[in-house]
Amino acid sequence: MSENMRYFLLHTFVILILLLFSSCGRIGLDRGKDVNIKYREKNPIEVMKVDSAFGNVEIIGWAKDFIEINTNKVLLSGFTQDVDLMDTLFNVDANELQIRTKIPARVEGKINLKIYVPFILSKVFVYSKNGDVFINKFIGDAEITNNSGNINMFFQGNILRVDSYKTNINLYIKSYNSNDIVINNENGNTNINIETVAKHSFLDIKSLNGDINLYTSFDIDHKLTAFNKNDSILLKYDLLDKIFIEKEYNILSGHKGSNNNLTIDIFNENGKIILNLANEKQLKKIMNDMTVF
Repeated sequence: MSENMRYFLLHTFVILILLLFSSCGRIGLDRGKDVNIKYREKNPIEVMKVDSAFGNVEIIGWAKDFIEINTNKVLLSGFTQDVDLMDTLFNVDANELQIRTKIPARVEGKINLKIYVPFILSKVFVYSKNGDVFINKFIGDAEITNNSGNINMFFQGNILRVDSYKTNINLYIKSYNSNDIVINNENGNTNINIETVAKHSFLDIKSLNGDINLYTSFDIDHKLTAFNKNDSILLKYDLLDKIFIEKEYNILSGHKGSNNNLTIDIFNENGKIILNLANEKQLKKIMNDMTVF
């Protein structure tokens, strides 16, 4: 074999090797790869259950009579074809829609869900292992379990249950039917803003290693019990005299007004409790900031 032929073959082999490594590099480092898929459920559904492995869950109420789900698969690292291993499973059982995202352990990615639901949907269950939860314009009941994310919710329903860990909660309550709201939050701050509630409503807040900030409207009559184990309760108004003063307590009970429409029970350990009367302008600003997702 001539010297020129050897040089040609060696040169060709080197080029092929470089092209192969270049191709593998593109496959292995193609970050941010995402795929959007839409699902529509037209059967009458009363209950929806969402089980999210990793990714954000956004639920929005609308006037249409069907559920529309937009799924966004995002590959954070790895091979491009790994995006095909991530999936969202849908199952209808009688009047219940079950949604579950599936991401293999070796795949680094997330699936974001944006779900539009009819106003007539009565209840949603959300279990989020890692990601934020947003709920807006939904007028039904909700049960939320969240780890390592944030919850932003505009609550207009009747019953709400939140059990969370390493979660910052921003909850705005504007409901004429509410009667039972229970919040358990560990290692996260809890911000609750109350514009309107139904008569004889009950609000139970428990926090460990996080602050509780509660804003209530001037117009809400309520009775309150608050206990803070390791810190003080900062009160921006006197419960009995309704005079704007600041006081610090560790245990506080009393009532504002005479109708006692809302019962508030607060327990906190290793965090502050801050209670405020809020005017309409304050609450509207908070609501606008929360509902622009």
